[in-house]
Amino acid sequence: MKIGQQIKEARKKNRMTQQKLADAVGLASKTVVYNFESGLSRPSVKVLLRISEALNNCKFVIQAEKKPEPHPKFLKQWKLKK
Repeated sequence: MKIGQQIKEARKKNRMTQQKLADAVGLASKTVVYNFESGLSRPSVKVLLRISEALNNCKFVIQAEKKPEPHPKFLKQWKLKK
């Protein structure tokens, strides 16, 4: 499961809106959370750790230490194979 999907599931499990999570983490708006959840962007390690704290979920701490994969949209553009 992708990190964005995991964030969304954990957020819903904690009964938080995207706006409440954005506020708890110190993000500019709920759009940033939406972009993470939909896979349009990936959170930095620092933000991922804050999300982990806000959602009481240590799974994201482990994910923060893994090397992120490029978004599939860019694989074609950069001519990379997954």
